Amino acid sequence: MINNFRNAKIILFCKNEKFLTTLSELLSNHGFLIYGSNSIENILHLLNDKSYDVLIINNDFSRLEIISIFKKIAKVNPDVIKIILTTKKRFKTAIELLNLGAFDYILKPFKSEELILTIRSALNVRRLAIERDMYSCVFENSAEGIYLTDVHGNYVLVNRSLANIFGYSSTKEFLEHNKNIHLHLYDSNDYTDRLNTMLYKKHTIGRDLEIFKRDGKKIWISEKICPVYDKNGHIIYHRGTIEDITQKRNIELELRKSEAMSRMHAENIEESTDLFIEIIDEICDSYKILE
Repeated sequence: MINNFRNAKIILFCKNEKFLTTLSELLSNHGFLIYGSNSIENILHLLNDKSYDVLIINNDFSRLEIISIFKKIAKVNPDVIKIILTTKKRFKTAIELLNLGAFDYILKPFKSEELILTIRSALNVRRLAIERDMYSCVFENSAEGIYLTDVHGNYVLVNRSLANIFGYSSTKEFLEHNKNIHLHLYDSNDYTDRLNTMLYKKHTIGRDLEIFKRDGKKIWISEKICPVYDKNGHIIYHRGTIEDITQKRNIELELRKSEAMSRMHAENIEESTDLFIEIIDEICDSYKILE
C-alpha cells in the first residue's frame, strides 16, 4: 500500500531519450521512485510487478500505436493508473484513451506543479482502491457475520458469513427476505432498547441472545453493535458483528451439568460415608453393651 507520496513507484514510457531523462530528474527531485524506458517490451516487463503505482506515457506515438500499447498494458497490469502527456495535435486521441482507462491527460507544454498535482491525485485514487479491495477481502472472508444498517435499521451491507449464520445461501437471498433488522431477526422492542442504550452511552454494546434461523432452528449468537458517525458527530450507520456461539453454549451447558453431577456425586459419597460411620458407631456401642 502507498504509505506516502515520496515512496510511490512510477514508470515513465517515452521514446524521446532527452525528454525521458529530464522528466525522470524532475520527478526524482520530488521524491518519487522512477523507472523509465523507451521500449514497450521493458515497460510490459516492469508492469508484471504489480507494485508500481502510476504509469506516465508520453504520447509521441501514432493513434493506432498508442491504442495498441494501451491494450497490451491492460492485459499485463489493468490496475496501474495511467497518465498521458500529449500535445494539442493529439488531443482527440487523449480523449479516446480516457475511455480506454487512462486516469487523466496533461497538455504539453505543462508546468511541473500541474504534473505533480495530477500524480498525487492519481496516487490518492490508487490508495483508495487498495484500501477498498483490502476491506472488501476482509469483509467477505470474515468468519464473523458483519452488517451495516442505516439509522432506521434498514440493511445497507451484509457479508456472506452473516447470511450463512441465519441459514441463507447468499447475501442476495438474505436481503430478499430481510429488509429491516427491526422487523425480522429480533424482537423489535428488545433491539430498540439496545440501540437506545448504545446511543445514550455512545459506545459499542454487546450481548448473547437466542434467535431463529430461516428453517426455524434456534441458535445462540454473540452480537456487538457500534455507531458510525459523520464528521459532525451525527450517527449515520450502525455496524454490527455476529458470531454463532451455539456450540460454545452447548459445551458450557454440558460442563455445568457435569459439574452439577460431580457435586451431587460428592455429596452422596459424603452422606454415605457419614451413614457408614454412624452404623459402625452403633455396632461398636452394641458390642460394648454385650460385654
